[in-house]
Amino acid sequence: MDTDTPLTHKTKTIGCKVTEEEYDKFVKLADSANLTISEYFRAAIMNNETFVVQKEIMSKDKRNLIYLFNKTSNNMNQLAKSVNIAHNSGNMNEKLSLQVLRELQLIRIALHTYIESC
Repeated sequence: MDTDTPLTHKTKTIGCKVTEEEYDKFVKLADSANLTISEYFRAAIMNNETFVVQKEIMSKDKRNLIYLFNKTSNNMNQLAKSVNIAHNSGNMNEKLSLQVLRELQLIRIALHTYIESC
């Protein structure tokens, strides 16, 4: 395809990781076009010779909601762990139960408030 003449000498590298299956597929596609993998990708991208589905662009609200769900799930896991440890060690009591219940209520309120604001 391209030869490395002084005007077209390539000095920059673009890389990405792929699975074995993806790599094998790329090799077959490049081989069937009688190109190296680099030449195949260059042709596919620069000459728009392939169909690429555009990745969904998430809205700010969706990103924030995912962040809130991740943070919430981490908090709930920490609560579950503390209850499990207390239960297994025989230290589970009403005070801890009420504290965990309050934390769960705060999580519910935070989620409900954010969802209502969207």
